[in-house]
Amino acid sequence: MKNYKAIILGPQCSGKTTLKKYFQEHQALPLVEEDELFTELNNGEYPQDIEYKENVLRPKLEEKIRESENIIFLTSYCDRILLMELKEKGFKVIQLVLEMDEFQRRNTKRMSDEGYDDANTWAKEIFNFHQEVRDKGWVDLEVDATLPVEKIAEQILKFLD
Repeated sequence: MKNYKAIILGPQCSGKTTLKKYFQEHQALPLVEEDELFTELNNGEYPQDIEYKENVLRPKLEEKIRESENIIFLTSYCDRILLMELKEKGFKVIQLVLEMDEFQRRNTKRMSDEGYDDANTWAKEIFNFHQEVRDKGWVDLEVDATLPVEKIAEQILKFLD
């Protein structure tokens, strides 16, 4: 089996969880979502204390990613220094590209249908980060997040293989 070293960056509402579920049903890939790692590092509960999450758990999460030899990490944000370190270690950066109007539509639907919190809280910061990552040339593959999940998965697999 092939080892993977990749980060899939996508803002909230870009389909990261949907993509993970699709891959779990169709491919045996070493997928890990950021929230899952936070939960694992916090004894099975998602951390509610933001300071604890960022100051205590995030360094542990980042170390776990650094040490991984076979991982596809799905996240909305990655520390810039960590991102550069991972690229130097051979990680590929894949970005799910979502425009703000589609984000707003999906966010509204997710709040009403699934009871999610409003992702607008972090949207500007996250979208600025994603633009910066693109502008600096750190992205190895851009994928349109509005495509059907099957097409997104196909593009990612083709790129990684």
